[in-house]
Amino acid sequence: MIELTIDGAEALGQRLRGIATRLEGSPRVLFESAGELMKTFFRDHIESGGEGLGWPELKPATRAIRKHYGHDGKKTLVRGGDLLQSIDVRSVDEFGVTVGTDLTGGPTGDVPVARILQDGGEVTDDHGRRTVQAFPFIVLSDTELTDLGDLITNFYADLIADA
Repeated sequence: MIELTIDGAEALGQRLRGIATRLEGSPRVLFESAGELMKTFFRDHIESGGEGLGWPELKPATRAIRKHYGHDGKKTLVRGGDLLQSIDVRSVDEFGVTVGTDLTGGPTGDVPVARILQDGGEVTDDHGRRTVQAFPFIVLSDTELTDLGDLITNFYADLIADA
């Protein structure tokens, strides 16, 4: 609890108490906005082909597989759009927000596709066992971190300005 007493300045004291009450309120609306912003960032990473994220070039074997299935010329992590569409706000409450994907695949649906694309790893499919390079798409650039910081600052600045 924030409490302030200023003798002889009751109006100012009342305004500051109003600000303190708002600051002590639930940040859920802020988390909802931050979640939507991060969802946009992560989808943009995929749609842009990892522009500015330092993704590696596709290996020749991967390019051959993509060509075989008609995915030539598409961005690195875009084929049918499953990964792109799977990115969403997973949860939001009074304590935080989770944004990401739980995309799985494979013949039995138990291959953690998104995790393997994010971190790299081994997969076994019709083409044998191979190593998949990491293409981190759930990551925040310095500019995106600044944008999130601005969102937070503006959220609380608006509360203060409205008080």
